[in-house]
Amino acid sequence: MSARGDDPFVTRVKRVSAVLIVAFLVFVVVQQGRESGSSTSGQPAAPTVAQKPVPAQQVQAQPQPTAPPAPIATSAAVGARQNPVPFGREHTYAKDGRTFRIRVLEVARNARGQFPEAGPINPRPPDGQDYIVAKISVAYVDGPQDKPWKPSDGNQRYYAANQLWGAPGIMTNAPRPSLPVNTQEVFPGATLEGWLQGKHVPVDQMDGAMLVYDDVYFALR
Repeated sequence: MSARGDDPFVTRVKRVSAVLIVAFLVFVVVQQGRESGSSTSGQPAAPTVAQKPVPAQQVQAQPQPTAPPAPIATSAAVGARQNPVPFGREHTYAKDGRTFRIRVLEVARNARGQFPEAGPINPRPPDGQDYIVAKISVAYVDGPQDKPWKPSDGNQRYYAANQLWGAPGIMTNAPRPSLPVNTQEVFPGATLEGWLQGKHVPVDQMDGAMLVYDDVYFALR
């Protein structure tokens, strides 16, 4: 029996089937590749959200807080020219083996009329100047118990506008009651009060004047 060739229709069907099978296999391979790539990348990335730019005026509208200025420290001891004893405050110091406590009680400015009883003893101040006078308290705190002490004028003087003022000197009387300078003997525990002698100071500098008593500076305001 002689061999007979395949039917053309059957051959065509086989070819179409083969093409479809190959196409299907390619689709499966490609799909698996996509799934494999997706699984190795972990969780899907979150969508990127564009941030709105902050307007320049909003950035500049929030000033930083400013710290208050630090107080100026001074290393000068209390009673020095750079750090005078505050007005009305007691100041304790030692001198010649004795301890004293001094306090300025009152201050009289433009005080030419404070001592009319002195008359010509208190000379007329120069033009543009007038008298300034301070009333102080002197407490004799500690010292020899067998030797009395006489209060002194403390070599008192006044500074104003970075300049020494002190005329007319020791001949000027003081208002009443005056400090008993060199006239009364006291022992430790005694306290004396009285006005010091008047001195000339420029009228426009009186508010800033400082008293110096026993080389201690006292503010008068």
